Amino acid sequence: MVIRISVEKDMHVSTSSFPLMKLRYPKFNPIQSAFLNVYDLDVNSVISASTSAGKTVIAEMSCADALLKGKKCIYLVPLRALAQEKIDDWSAPEHPFSKKKLAIATGDYLLPENRERILKNCHQSDITVMTSDLLDSLTRRIEKMEDWFSKVGVIVVDEAHLLTMEKRGGALECALMRFSSVSDARIILLSATMPNTGELADWLCELNGKNTYLIESDWRPCDLGVHYVQYPDRGLLYEGKVDSMLDRAIEILDRHSNDKFIVFVHSKNAGKKLLSSLKELGISTEFHNANVELKNRLKLTEDFKNKNGLRVLIATSTLAWGINLPARRVLVAGVNRGLEEVSVLDLKQMVGRAGRVGLDPRGDAYVLIPESESGRYNGFLDNLPEIESRLSDIKELAFHIVNEINEGTNTVDKLWQWFKRSFAAKRGSERDLIENVVDELMKWDIIRDNETGTYTPTPIGKISSWFYYSPFTVALLKSNFQGHIGDDIDLAWAIGSAMWENVASTNIDYYEDMLYLKEKLRSRYKMPLKKDEISIYAIYLLLKGEHEKRPEMLNVVRGFQADISRLASALKALGSFYDIEHDFDELAIRLQYGIDSELVPLCKLQGIGVTRAKKLASAGIKSYSDILRKGEETSKIIGGKLYQKIAAEIKEKTENLSPV
Repeated sequence: MVIRISVEKDMHVSTSSFPLMKLRYPKFNPIQSAFLNVYDLDVNSVISASTSAGKTVIAEMSCADALLKGKKCIYLVPLRALAQEKIDDWSAPEHPFSKKKLAIATGDYLLPENRERILKNCHQSDITVMTSDLLDSLTRRIEKMEDWFSKVGVIVVDEAHLLTMEKRGGALECALMRFSSVSDARIILLSATMPNTGELADWLCELNGKNTYLIESDWRPCDLGVHYVQYPDRGLLYEGKVDSMLDRAIEILDRHSNDKFIVFVHSKNAGKKLLSSLKELGISTEFHNANVELKNRLKLTEDFKNKNGLRVLIATSTLAWGINLPARRVLVAGVNRGLEEVSVLDLKQMVGRAGRVGLDPRGDAYVLIPESESGRYNGFLDNLPEIESRLSDIKELAFHIVNEINEGTNTVDKLWQWFKRSFAAKRGSERDLIENVVDELMKWDIIRDNETGTYTPTPIGKISSWFYYSPFTVALLKSNFQGHIGDDIDLAWAIGSAMWENVASTNIDYYEDMLYLKEKLRSRYKMPLKKDEISIYAIYLLLKGEHEKRPEMLNVVRGFQADISRLASALKALGSFYDIEHDFDELAIRLQYGIDSELVPLCKLQGIGVTRAKKLASAGIKSYSDILRKGEETSKIIGGKLYQKIAAEIKEKTENLSPV
């Protein structure tokens, strides 16, 4: 049963009425005050409240109650950066949770050697902060998780509107479905942007059989004004429209010259243009984006929080998700990302960063909209789309169904019983969706019909399940590597054309080497390149060792490099099942370091990284025999002690070689 709790906007209950934690302020806000009625009940909760309305405190109240009852807590976040921020907050000496055992588990997949370590940390912790993708991955081996899950008293889902986000929502939905099948924990959903809260609350009731309390309010600690500002775009080409938009942004920044701004941009090129213009005007500003190293991004946010620090922080949309960084004013530079509209949910998150609690009487957000379409966009943030289930999409559902078949849910009837617990089924998806997915998986040779009404995963399906890759990605990798691999262009195509959906999008200039690559690929494969050209180019740059010369590509390149171990393991498994002859160990080293093939033998030696390998190669030392033959020169380049170690290592390798 869903029970609604009303929020009285003048209700501010004393924090002393909450006995489990000492809080740093005297009064709860209205939303927190309403939650006091249910924090210690064995019920689910759905909290839909504005950004800055103190939802984190509600999560902490729920966790404190679970800990008092001898239970553990899971706190789910959509991004790795948010996980670290939460751990940092709770580890601070002044926070009550600093005396608790905290663990962090992020990513979307655990290699076997890391899995046991993470699980040990989770078992030993009181509170585990985790990405929703990783929880989905862990619940795919549910029998190994039951002991820990049975000890969890509450699972808090921060930014729960992630359920409706492409590529991410299905993982969260399936994770909650599996988790609730073996755990009696309360489920708490927190979000600022969930219009169909009643439907979500009903779904939680069905998941674990508990009553669900619903708290929703538009109360904010400081008022928010949203202003739709037009910029001229009629008759202008794309670059002209961008310049016109940025000119209007600069006018607004200049008009409020004493206030701190966060400016959200939807492309790195627009961000760089604005950064350059503002610096020319003497405005203290920096650009926070994925190409900036993590430690430097943290430094930027701290500098922005400083009263006398940065006045303007330009940022891409990831800063809108949960990072605790408000500003007196927010400016959203446009409503399109390339040819696509920016999600209204994303835009709502962005404008919600306006207004610093306790510092500002109100917050103001400015959304720049094209003059030619002003009628379409004025006031459009008032109409949030409903939270949809990503499992209604065949490709996203296939990713999870392959795993279910691999784990023994291997008939349409069993799959339908599993699916009936989904939010997609709650919203009306029917059994024929399951049948369509099964047919699609059969066409791609991802599963096979045993002619007894049961299905078995092929090696493609097993590898997809084992390594948490889309089965269609694995099928394309298998097909590509079974073809002719002659040079680095073929290698870049074999990986990049299969994995383009796994990488972050970016806006890049078309360099000569990229145009050359596209021309070669089109002549070889007789196919136009569209969305996959970015991922192919990233792999090509790594194989050529040219990635550092293309800063616009760093985000994509780093994404590949962070995932090399998993990719190499999946490719090796494909090779063993399908007799694909390729040196995947060498490929992994080349992609990990961004080097061409001649440096691989050097980088295999302990203590020889990319920098030393390049120095040795430039001195004509490219092989093990070169190292030994030019011992004195090698010693000067890498140091005498290291030379002695690798010389011994080389001799041992040589002695262990079998005679030809």
